[in-house]
Amino acid sequence: MRGFIVGELYRNKIVQILFIFVVFVALETSLVRVLTLNEISFAVILFLVILFAIAFALVVWRRAVRLFKDNRFDHIPVMLLNADNAGRLTGVSNYWLENFGFGKNEVIGRSIFDFLADESKTYFKEVCSQELFRVGFYKDSPCRFVKKDGECFDALVSAIALKDERGRMHGYQCSITDISLQKQIENQLRESKLLYKKIIYTIPDIFIQTDVDGYINFINDKGLDIIGKYTSESYIGRNLLSIISPEDRPKAERNIKLMFEKQLGLEQYKLSINGSEDAFCGVNGDVLRDESSIPYGIIFIIRDITQIKKNEQKLIESEEKFRSLVETSPNLTWEILPDGRFVYVSPQSLSIFGYKPQELYGMRFFDLLAPSEIERVSKRFAEDVKNLQPVIAFEVKAIHGQNGKEINVDISTSLIFNDKGDFVGLRGIARDITIQKQSEQKATKFKEYLDMVLRSGGIGFWFTDFSKNTTVIDEVWANMLGFTKEELSVVPTDSIMQSFLHPDDKETVINHIKESMVKENDANSFEHRMITKSGEIKWVLASVKVVKVDADGMPIEMIGFMKDITDRKIAQIQIAEANSTKDKLFSIIAHDLRNPLNAVIGFSELLVNNHESYETHKIGEYSNCIHSSATNLNSLLENLLNWANTQRGMLTFNPKPIDLDAIISEEIENVFYVAQKKNIIINSFNNKLMVKADSYLLRIIIRNLLTNAIKYSNPNSKVDIYSLSFKDSIEINVHDYGVGMTEEIKSNLFGLSNSKSQRGTANERGTGLGLLVCKEFVEKHDGKIWVESKLGEGSIFTFSLPN
Repeated sequence: MRGFIVGELYRNKIVQILFIFVVFVALETSLVRVLTLNEISFAVILFLVILFAIAFALVVWRRAVRLFKDNRFDHIPVMLLNADNAGRLTGVSNYWLENFGFGKNEVIGRSIFDFLADESKTYFKEVCSQELFRVGFYKDSPCRFVKKDGECFDALVSAIALKDERGRMHGYQCSITDISLQKQIENQLRESKLLYKKIIYTIPDIFIQTDVDGYINFINDKGLDIIGKYTSESYIGRNLLSIISPEDRPKAERNIKLMFEKQLGLEQYKLSINGSEDAFCGVNGDVLRDESSIPYGIIFIIRDITQIKKNEQKLIESEEKFRSLVETSPNLTWEILPDGRFVYVSPQSLSIFGYKPQELYGMRFFDLLAPSEIERVSKRFAEDVKNLQPVIAFEVKAIHGQNGKEINVDISTSLIFNDKGDFVGLRGIARDITIQKQSEQKATKFKEYLDMVLRSGGIGFWFTDFSKNTTVIDEVWANMLGFTKEELSVVPTDSIMQSFLHPDDKETVINHIKESMVKENDANSFEHRMITKSGEIKWVLASVKVVKVDADGMPIEMIGFMKDITDRKIAQIQIAEANSTKDKLFSIIAHDLRNPLNAVIGFSELLVNNHESYETHKIGEYSNCIHSSATNLNSLLENLLNWANTQRGMLTFNPKPIDLDAIISEEIENVFYVAQKKNIIINSFNNKLMVKADSYLLRIIIRNLLTNAIKYSNPNSKVDIYSLSFKDSIEINVHDYGVGMTEEIKSNLFGLSNSKSQRGTANERGTGLGLLVCKEFVEKHDGKIWVESKLGEGSIFTFSLPN
């Protein structure tokens, strides 16, 4: 700084001239006093030379001072900068460049505001700069700067104004001190103090701080809540010993003195808590020391352990009860060391193993085992000890110490650890299950017999627990539904109702379950359908029984058996259908064949007996009746014969490409006479197609449908027969505009179950056998047949053939 001041003085011109003038006058005066006139001229010359030398030396000295000053500014280990009045940098120290991360050419000429963080720019402009221009300096102003890499740091800034020889400010010089680490330390210290305060105020114990003599100077709020009655002011200044019961004060006073020598750890005293004098407390404390290890106070953490003391007493009582239970229990309780030696055995050892407790002490657990069990049990115990896991219900075979017989024992163990967490032994319970094992073996054999009976009879078993919504299914029933036992051993009960029961039979099943609830002792048997995994429908004979109900009488547990009766049910259906077919055939033979035959016999008998007396028109009328009855009789016989052949499998099927239009034209000619009697026109169109079909069967289909359409058409109407071609099929339609039919008649058209046939518009009788024959023959071609009809508006019979 001294060099800085000298440089400023020599930068002032007036000071320089005054200095030279003073030197000149001094020399001149001295020379005049001692020299003669001749000598004066020489002296003047010499003076001028000296004056020139002094001036030259002054210039050189100024230059050297400036160079020295600049060099020292660059290398001073402080962040320094020079700036002009506008704040543009005119010089920076190398240390400034090093900390900011810039090169010198990057910063000279830039504004100091370029290096200030946004939050510090306004403060520097309105506070620091104003203070500098007003008094010429400022000191330790906090600012935040930004380095080249964008990192910000906190700093203290001091500055002094730079002035010319006239005292005018032409710039300023700043020093910057990085205080980021200091700020960080301050923040950490502040956070530590806050954390310390939070811990003190949130711990669930009494926290007290005293001076070295034990006088209280702080107690936390939780401590006041626990102690009760008093405020913080009532405790400040009191000695800690005043809240300790009199009988424990000598002990506490002695321990407080010892605390200055060593840490004592947790001590127990009786304290006055909530006005009580018998509250047990655990007290832990430590001495507070300054940097020179001189004690200046003590802190105490006090916890009310009254409840713990009570619990300890209860534990003692509980242990006594436990010992009583152990000694009266039918099970053996024992403890062994890691090597298997007994260290405790309850009295039941005599009844279970045949040894008295004192006989087992010193013996190893493995000494009691049957020889065949030693390796297995040793390996299991070693694994459990290694994995530090308990043993639950582990069955072993042992040898009774008195009779030498083999007994079955169920063992459960737990691991014993010491206070350090080291494994020190096993504690366990042993239970004699010999009788139980014998019963289980008998039950297992019985179950095997039952399973054999059920399997041989194809009967499946299931058990339902409605409270858990689970149903256990055996392998027979799982296989019956197309599953393996693993796939369907345990399933949700509601899933069975939704996925496996046939929708139409759910109500039946529910009703039978309700019925079984009423019949407490009898199983309820019924038939219903099930849906298998593949979607196949099977008939089963089920037998259910509710074995447990709740308070409201609703079933909780239910068992049942199920037998696949699909084959029997199909046979029953086939027998029923065969009987229905037989009855229908007998009906046809008894009525439909006899009626037209009676007509033929009756009218022919009249003609035979009266042909000479009848007029020609009457003979013609009777002849027509005979012909019509004979035609109907022939058609019925033909349909009956064709249907019977299909049922017996004697019908040949030989599909070939044929002209559909030609077949339809021929069949229209065959029914022309019947249509003409009703004045019905048959229209054929859009039938010029080639189809692959059996010519004989196709003719019968078309003839029956045309005959049927004429039968139910009104006189003076028409019948249309036409075809539609699709990608996969050809549909042939026979459309009449006659009487139509109801939905009930439509639903029974293509079967023998319809015992009554609708009469035609001319009172023609029908059996329905023709449509059944059509259905059989269409299905022979892998086609379908259906009808669309509306009562009073006619019907459209459609059948399809593969295209």
